[in-house]
Amino acid sequence: MPRCCFLDLFPVELLHTLFTYFLAYEIFLNFSDVSDYVSSILLTYSAYQLDFKGIRKSNFNLICRRIQPHQVISLTISDNDDTPCQSELFFSHFRIEQFTHLQSIKLIMIDVESSKSIFTNLYMLKQLCSFSFDRESVRCKYPEWNHSNRDTFNQLDLLLIDVYSRLIPQLDRLHLNSGNILRSISLSRLRHLRLKECSLDDLETIFRKASQLKSLQICHILIKPNVNINLTSIQLTRLNLSVNCEYFSISITN
Repeated sequence: MPRCCFLDLFPVELLHTLFTYFLAYEIFLNFSDVSDYVSSILLTYSAYQLDFKGIRKSNFNLICRRIQPHQVISLTISDNDDTPCQSELFFSHFRIEQFTHLQSIKLIMIDVESSKSIFTNLYMLKQLCSFSFDRESVRCKYPEWNHSNRDTFNQLDLLLIDVYSRLIPQLDRLHLNSGNILRSISLSRLRHLRLKECSLDDLETIFRKASQLKSLQICHILIKPNVNINLTSIQLTRLNLSVNCEYFSISITN
């Protein structure tokens, strides 16, 4: 006998709007098997958001069983102490290039080998517009690698240079550790940028190249004392800088 409930009275568009307020595992936990109508909508919904930071193993496994890569628009993966080896496990089920509708990806303390696997084919995701990765978090996760496995990090750096040169020109939102990689890359589409640290030269480069930039956050900007900074921006509406000196001035014109 077909199952039904009051949600069957809702049009598909309304349920899709409702789902935007939930992460993927919450949708599966709360809406699976409530009715045949809702179950059919879950199969065709194409805006799932996967956030695996701190997720329970049972919920992680649920997603891996139920999700189809082309249904995902947002992906957060974390290999921190709460979810060790998560990236390796996730990509034993899927390949990054299968997420053809992915718009946003965030990588937290990701495993080195997983990083290589992800970055190699990341450029194939043509709808990707938001990217977050802290390269230094990888080094902090494996402090013993700083000396004994320096070649591994050098290889990762070379891979990142190639990946960023292909990927960043298509992004409108970016979160990285440092701004030095941006010197030789087009930033014409970039609207929102967050950096952990940035030099004055890199800051000037960003303002010169990112003409569409609306928000900029830099956690630590390296500026010598008694420096006057003159920058030009047409679109900027939000600026958040943390500076390492007491006396400096900044002027932004449009």
